[in-house]
Amino acid sequence: MLTLNQDTLNALRCPRRALPLKVLSEEEWITLSARLNTREVSTAFGAQITMEGGAICSDESAEHASYVYPVAQGLLYLMPNDAVSLPASEPTEEPAEEGS
Repeated sequence: MLTLNQDTLNALRCPRRALPLKVLSEEEWITLSARLNTREVSTAFGAQITMEGGAICSDESAEHASYVYPVAQGLLYLMPNDAVSLPASEPTEEPAEEGS
C-alpha cells in the first residue's frame, strides 16, 4: 500500500474537484476493489492499469466514490485522465411495506 506523510497528503488535491485526497486504507481498498470486476481496469483514455490501491476525495467513502486515482507500482497517478470511473454502488433495497 502507498503511504504518504501527512504534510504531503495535506498538499494533494483532487484534480477534478480541488478537494483534499485520502489514500485508501487496506480495509477501504478491499471494499472498493469489490466494486471493480477486476484490478486490471481502464482509465479515461482506455489505458489498462493494474491497481494496488488508490486515492479518493476526502469527502467520499469507498462505498460511494465515483472515481479513484490509481496506485500502481507504488506511484499515485493524479492526472484526471488516469482516474478510474467506478460503477455506482447498488442502493440497498428495503422490504416493501405491506398495504392495509
